[in-house]
Order: sequence, then C-alpha cells, then structure tokens
Amino acid sequence: MRIGWRSPRLRNLALGRPYTIGAQWPDALFSQTEQQQYPDTGQLTDGHTGDLNVKDPGWMGLLRQYGRSIVIDLGQAQDVRSVELRFLQNLRAGIQFPDAVRFYASVDGARWHVVGACGDQSRRGAETPQIQVFSTEMHGNAQYMRVQFTAKVYAFMDECYVYGYVGSDPDADPLPGVGLTELMGVNYLVDPHSPNAGGVLGIRHAPARPSGATASSTDSSASAVIVDFSDTRTSHPLPVDGAEKGDALSIAPPSQDVPSASGYLTSGHPVSGGVNHMQLVYTGSGDSLGTWTAEDFTPMIAQIGDDGQPVRWLFDATLFGPYGKMPTSAAAWSAWLHELFSPRVNLDALDQTVGQLKQTFADPYFQEKVVLTLPSTIAGPADFGSIAAGTESLNMNPGDVGFESAVVNKLEALRWIMQQELKRWRQTNLKHLQLAGFYWRPESVNVNDPYDPWLIEQIAADVHAEGLRFYWIPFYGAVGVTVARQLGFDAVMIQPNVSFNWNIDARQRLRSVSDMAQFYQMGVEIELHWDITNRNSSAHAQTALSRYDDYFTAGQQYGYGGPVTKAYYLNSKSLVQCSRSADPLPRQAYVDTVAFVRDEWIRAVL
Repeated sequence: MRIGWRSPRLRNLALGRPYTIGAQWPDALFSQTEQQQYPDTGQLTDGHTGDLNVKDPGWMGLLRQYGRSIVIDLGQAQDVRSVELRFLQNLRAGIQFPDAVRFYASVDGARWHVVGACGDQSRRGAETPQIQVFSTEMHGNAQYMRVQFTAKVYAFMDECYVYGYVGSDPDADPLPGVGLTELMGVNYLVDPHSPNAGGVLGIRHAPARPSGATASSTDSSASAVIVDFSDTRTSHPLPVDGAEKGDALSIAPPSQDVPSASGYLTSGHPVSGGVNHMQLVYTGSGDSLGTWTAEDFTPMIAQIGDDGQPVRWLFDATLFGPYGKMPTSAAAWSAWLHELFSPRVNLDALDQTVGQLKQTFADPYFQEKVVLTLPSTIAGPADFGSIAAGTESLNMNPGDVGFESAVVNKLEALRWIMQQELKRWRQTNLKHLQLAGFYWRPESVNVNDPYDPWLIEQIAADVHAEGLRFYWIPFYGAVGVTVARQLGFDAVMIQPNVSFNWNIDARQRLRSVSDMAQFYQMGVEIELHWDITNRNSSAHAQTALSRYDDYFTAGQQYGYGGPVTKAYYLNSKSLVQCSRSADPLPRQAYVDTVAFVRDEWIRAVL
C-alpha cells in the first residue's frame, strides 16, 4: 500500500492557494458594487488579517446575493484537521455576521461532504465593531474545502484557514455522508440538510410577559427573565446531520400547510388565501391621493373599455397600507385606522364598488379579497404612546430599555393594532369583501435588531390563530427571503425593483427573481414607476412604460403569468390616472395591465 508523505508540522494548508467565490442568486449590480467598494484581491488566503476598521484593505466584502460559497483548492489531497473563516461585524456600516456557516470537503471537487457547521456566537445587536471566527474540526483527506453561508447585507471576511498536515493520512476518517453534487447560481452547493441557503436562522427568544403588561425604562426584570437559546451555543461544531431540537439554530419543520419549494405560489394553494392579482392601495394623510372613492376603485376592480363601461373583473385582491411615511405612534396608527374605515371612502368605497359590479356582471358570489397592513415598528420611538387607559407610553427604543424590552413593547403595539383592525372589520358591514390576512410592512428583516425574527414569528402565530394568512413583499436582496417560511410568512411576493433602477439589466434581474420565486414557491411583484404620468418628460414616461412592460414579457417567458400570486405596486392612483388619460402613452400602461391580468399579453422578446 502506498502511503503519501506527510509533514509532521501542523500548518495552514490554504496559505497562498487559489479560491473561487460563488453566489446562490448572482446579480450583476451587486457584484459590480462589491468589487468597486471592497474588491477581492486574494485576501482570503494571503495570510494577512484586518483590524476593526472597515477600510482596512485586508477585508473583502460580499454584497447580498443570499447564499455565498468559497471553495479553496489545496492542490492535492491533504490531511485536514480544522477550517476557520474570520468575519467582521459593523452594524452601523451594514456589515453583519452570518447566522451560521457550513463546511464541506471534497476529494475530486465534484462530490461534497458536509463536515461541520458553526453558529453565530456574538453579542447580537452590539454596535461596537467586532471580529468572530467561524470554525469546525475534522480529520479527513480532501483537496477542496468549501465554506458556505448566507450574506445579509454585507459580509466581510479577511482570512480562511485550513489547518492540517501536508499529504494524505491513511488513518483519516472517511468523509461523512453521501456526496452532494447539485450546484445552482455560481458554484453554490445545494444542501438538502440546509434548505435556508447556507445556514439556518437563529431566532432569539424574548421574555414572556402577561397580556397588557408593558416594559418601560424602569422595567429591570425583562432582561433577567429572557430565554435566550443563543446563549447555549458553544464553540463546538453543530451536528452535521442538522441541528438538534431546541438548539439555537434549529428551525421547526414546515407544517402541512406550508408549501414545499417547487414552482411558483399560485392562487389555488391554501397559503395564498386565493390571491391572484393584488393591487396595493395607500390610504391616509387626508389628501386626494390618500383617499380612495368608488370612482377611483372602478377601473381597478373591473376592466374599463374605451366606451367607459366595465367589461370584466380585473384585480381580485386589494392590500391597504398607509400613504406616505406614517409616524410610529399610537395616535398616528389610530388616525390611519379611522380613515381606512371612514364612510364612503377607502374600504367602504371598495365594498360599494364591488357590490355595483357584481350586479353589472351578474356575478353574485364574487368577493374582493382584502389584506390589511400591520404598521412598521422599525423606527423604535421612545414615546409610542399608550394603547390602553391607565397604561404607560410604550418605549420601543433599545437604547433606553434594551433590545429585549423594546421588542416586547413592539409586540404589544402590533397586537393592539391588529386587534383594532379586526374589531373594526367585524363591526363594519362590508358585504362584498373577504379579509384574507395581514401584511408585514417592513420589506426586510431588520438585521440591526437581534429580536426582529422573533417578533415576526409571534405576529405570524397571532395571524394564523385568527385563521388568516400572513403576507410579505420583500425587496430584491432583502434579508429573510430564504427563511420566509420558517419566519411564518404564507404568501411572499418578491420585488424585482426593475422599474426603479433603470441601469439594471431587466432580463437578468427578472430571470433571477423568477428562479428565486420558483425555488421558494413564492409570487412576484409588478411595479409601475410614477413617471408614467410625467407630463414634463415624454422620454421618462416612455422609459417607465417600457420597464413596466418588461415585467409582463418576463411573466410570459418565465411563467409567472396566469394563476401565479402577484402584487402590483402602482404608486398611488397612477394606474387610475392612466385609465382616464387621453394621452396614449399612459393609457397604454392601463391597456397593458389589463392584457397581462387577463392572460392576453403577447410580446415575443424581453
């Protein structure tokens, strides 16, 4: 038997070795940005580490694109004993540690074996810059090592170490498990044991508090009773066959009600709430753009022909959200709710419109589905206001009360407004509307709040307890998309953001979004730029129309037309204005929308 030569000295086998960096959902714009701002010049294996300064050239940065993968070629089979990857965190600069890192080894570069995993050990939420080493131990022969994780906004790394002995070891352990071979995106390994794109979500638990109780700046008990599973983590690798139940990195398996990742989410699936084409309507502020009448709703709920008469149904669902930047306060939320349920406008106007159209179309059983927004608490004010008589104002500022008490107060406020919305809905006689669920307004998980995932989980449970669905429309590249099901979201529609970034390659972005939506069984958002009604620049209006039409052509080519669940961002009444316009250009936007919704869109090439 031939025995390879081995050096007796443990060394960094990765030093000076070549490596490649891959992405699960590659995006040209993000890649260009990261290379311009924090370029990869070989830092990961040059032997030099960076300091706590983000501008230290020892650091390289990876921007979004979800799952990221680093593969190091050791040149030949080596006796590997451990792997380490150093990360920087600076929350003020948008740089975060990953929730978890997984490590893989391969002899031939084709079949990969998971050899370990490591969770985030840091003090989350701390704004002080810090460095953390994610590592695993092993004893196996491998020529290629892969480190895989999910980037949130920016992931900063300065050095990857592979410690071991030169040459193979005949007594080394065989690489565990069946070798994984499926790749996606750019050299990103698909691991069925890690469905969340390279790591699982660490959900940090906040303290339980009796209903109605609040945490104020004088509440010192909140942090003392916190149940924080992340504190139980050690520096030892996680089990390679998945985290144990109760571990900080474990995720409860999807319920039977949660779809598996196979194709787009459609209106026929229970978690969609029956939504096919959902328009986003913004109300509040008291002005005309934030106040919807029956006249405004008519061309949105029904196709209006050239003769001005309704022809057939159009949008089958309506999401109501606040118009403009609504303050995070009990008073502002109450005022918005009051306007939303005011007579003859908004919800009441929609109900009247649907009732009239049911008579016109002789369709007595049609019900317009409605989704109500839960306002954002990201602002975290110190003086939100009181939500019940005799109680203190809720303090959501972590700087005053700590992250634990702040998130409990956010939960109290969100539960209060949800119950207020449900109460008003039940008290109002909306005969022709059906409440489908609630919408989570923040378009990304808040990476600067360690308890934001926990907050989403709690609200999701409350929504489901009411027999309703939880909707989310994250922006492209948002944190949390890969774990949306685990967070509790039902119907998720991804924003391509093509209409608002005219330098983006529309075809590449829309193809990426369609692939992502199918992988996670989600829907897609269609977006209309407000410049469609720009009377001062026909060029801007034409570009707005062209980018808008790109969504429809992509839907035809990539398959998210028809019954796929879709949301439509239409600014505030922009499409209403287009439906009434005598100018053929904005009018065309309405005509094109009708064609796509009615499955009559025909365009050969994107």
